Order: sequence, then C-alpha cells, then structure tokens
Amino acid sequence: MPRVYFCTVLWVVVVMAVLSTQSFDENSDVGDIPSHAPPYSPPQSNSPRSTIAIPQPPGPLSIQEEASTPKKGQNTVPIVHHLLDHHAQQKNLPHELKSKHCAKCRPKKGNVSLPHFCQSYAPGSNNGVKYDFNKEDGREGYLTAIPPGPLPLVLCAIGQRFHGPGGQSYVWYNIIQVRKFNPPETMDIYLALADSIAEEANTTNLAAIHKVKVVRESELRTSEWQAYLDVFYIQGYMHPGGNRQTGHKKFNQHVSERFYTLLSIIQKYSLEHVLHLENDVLLYSEWRPVLEAIAACQVELGSTIPSLKGIIPGVLYIHNAASLRLLTQFITDLLSCGPSFGESLQAGYANDMTYLMNYYQYFGSRKLFALPAWEHAKGENCIYDRMPHWLWDAASFGQWYSFSPPGKMEPPKHIRNAMKGRFLDATPPEYMTWEVDEKGRKYPKWKGYRLLSLHIHAKNLWRFLS
Repeated sequence: MPRVYFCTVLWVVVVMAVLSTQSFDENSDVGDIPSHAPPYSPPQSNSPRSTIAIPQPPGPLSIQEEASTPKKGQNTVPIVHHLLDHHAQQKNLPHELKSKHCAKCRPKKGNVSLPHFCQSYAPGSNNGVKYDFNKEDGREGYLTAIPPGPLPLVLCAIGQRFHGPGGQSYVWYNIIQVRKFNPPETMDIYLALADSIAEEANTTNLAAIHKVKVVRESELRTSEWQAYLDVFYIQGYMHPGGNRQTGHKKFNQHVSERFYTLLSIIQKYSLEHVLHLENDVLLYSEWRPVLEAIAACQVELGSTIPSLKGIIPGVLYIHNAASLRLLTQFITDLLSCGPSFGESLQAGYANDMTYLMNYYQYFGSRKLFALPAWEHAKGENCIYDRMPHWLWDAASFGQWYSFSPPGKMEPPKHIRNAMKGRFLDATPPEYMTWEVDEKGRKYPKWKGYRLLSLHIHAKNLWRFLS
C-alpha cells in the first residue's frame, strides 16, 4: 500500500464518517476509496429481533400443488407452483412471438433472416418448456463439478462515466464488502473497466490492496458484443445521476451490454460457476456453500425475480459461457427486430430486466432459475429447500433502507409504493435487523431469514458495510 501522510488519512476518515451520517445525495461522488471500510453502525429498529427462522406458510402466491406419485429416481418433493411460473405458462411466449409480435419484426438492412423465434415455435408452443423451480429430474451430472480453490466473481463497470454523479466508483465498496466474507484464497475477483479508468493510479492501488484482477474493456470486445451495439436502441430512457441532459446517457446501453462483457471475461479466463453482482449490491456470505446449493439444483443461470414485471440481475449466477451465450444471442435477436417489435412485445420501457423476463418466459427455468428472494413453500424452489433460512434481496430491503435517512425507517413515498406488488414486501413493521457472526462481521436478517445481499439503490454503500 502506498505511503500517505497521517493528516491525509485522518481527513479521509473524518469525511467518510460524516458521509455515513448524512442522507444520500445523488450528486455526490464516492471518490477515492479508503483501504479500510469506514466505521458504521447500521440502522437498528426497536422491534424484537428474530433469532430463529420461522418459514411462513404458502400464501396466495403458491397456487397449485402436484401430488402425483413420482417415478423411480425422481424427486419425491411435490412440485408447488408459484404465480410466476403459472403466469409464464399461461402467457405462452413462444406462441405469442410467432403469432403476434413477429409480424412487426423489421431486421436492420444486412440481416437476411428473421430471429429463430420468428421462424418456428422452437422450443415449442410450451412443449417441453419447464417453468417451475423444483429440481429438474433425470439430469444429474450434466453440470460440471465445483472445483477446489478460489471461485470467480465478475464485476463490470465499463464506460467512461466512472467518477461523479451517475458514475460507478462505488463498486470499490462492493469489493470491500465481498472481501469481508470471501478472502483471496476463496474468491478471485475480476473487474472490467474502461481502459482510461483501469490505468488510473487509484485503480492500480485499490486493485493491489483488495487483490482484484482488472480487465481492460479493449481486451474484451468481440463480434458478439459488436452485434449487440449494432442493433441496440433505447426503449424508455433511464438516466441515473441527473436528468436527460446531465444523467448517464449510456446507462440503458451499459445495463445489457454488461452481459456481453461478462461473456468475454468468462471465455477469456475459462471460468465456470461464476457469480456476478451489480456494482451497488453488497454480499453478506461466503459464496461456496451458497454455490453448492445452486449447483445441486442444476441451475444454468440464476437471478432474483421481485415481481412479474421483470428480473433484476443484481445477483446473477452463470454456470459457464454456453449458459450465458444463449442469453446474449436472445437479447441481440430481440433488438434486431427494431423498435416497433419492441413496443409490441413490451409496452413502455424495455431493458435488461424485461429482456431477462422474456428469456425466462421463452426458455423456462431450465435456462433461467429464480434465486430465493421471497418466502417459498416447500417444493416451490429447489435452492430454497436446501437453504430454507437464506434469502437474496431483490432490491426490496436495499431500496427501503438505503433511501431511509439514518435513524429512521421510512423512505420517500415513491420507494414505499414500489414495494407493493412484489413477491416480498419489505415494508415494516417486520424490520430488517443486524446480527454479528462468530468472526465479528455484521449481516442483515429479516423475520429470522439471513439476507445474503442488499441491493443499495441509493448508492450509499458505505452505510451498510459489515
């Protein structure tokens, strides 16, 4: 670690301590990240703290149970259907694309053929498509074994807007938190950055401190990535860090572009069993035991699904390059049909979240699995059945508490309204609380469930470090 004057270090600590007591200002910048996380006492509630998990009975979201006798060698846990997979089954996207939306597909000049989903019903008019999240029987051994040694985490902060409003420099707080539970001997961290950001002295210093492999964007460009850029268009403008004039004008592009970045890194370094976190997500667990539950359920891609509106890839599990390539090709195909097709398929905005939902509705849970993010009934989610007291945050808890001023438990009205209609409503009086493990690390809990992550939408990640 480079030497600095004591007064400089003291000034940084004082400034960060002040920041941790203030409400979030979207025009503030994280700036240089100290080598050690600033001290923080997470917000506490006056409600009783749960010390044991109390799984809730299935509510109206669990709508059907199959009690048929399993065949020899099959899973003996009855399948419980959730509103999510029931809706996908009823929607029948393979048929809907071919019979309705593909009539508006207008490929750009030079594309001589329609996407595969407009040429046939493949994978069929729901024929053979599995939407529930119970274990897929009869496929044991089709996934590769989890290797010993460090497991890969891939982060992506591409683009020139890294510092200042709408920038992504807070990714270093993400990394600080990851290292609390996953030291270098158990996890390799890859961070994709624009070349100019990768070459900054501050980047070099922080990467050395936290043992991060920085990968330059220019090393990752592929024909698949370029094909995406050639057909990309904005449907519903997103502009964090300001408005249409001052906000991050390429944010729409980058949120889906990162899938192609991830694919390039996975191919470049021959990675398998990859964890990807969005830059504003904090991890509160060792990764290997969670991965073992995911792999036991034969997951190819896994992400968090808060509602029927979309899939939030704040957390994304990727088995291998082939698992992700099917998604990137699907996104490219969707975009290649042009804006009229896009509006027909998805009225209003479309982005990475809606593309992922379309992907699940087309290919089913064999290709995209729900990571446990709400209270499941037994037999509803294979991963949850193996880790019944653990949940991922699908932008519920992170939204509620990061937008709540310190010492208070209520965010602005638009955040409170966003909780409604989700599979898990984080609205108190069931408060999120904090506990400390045997190594002195803080982690969040809710109703007895240990939260594996928090998705800090307000970008004030320093307030929630362990």
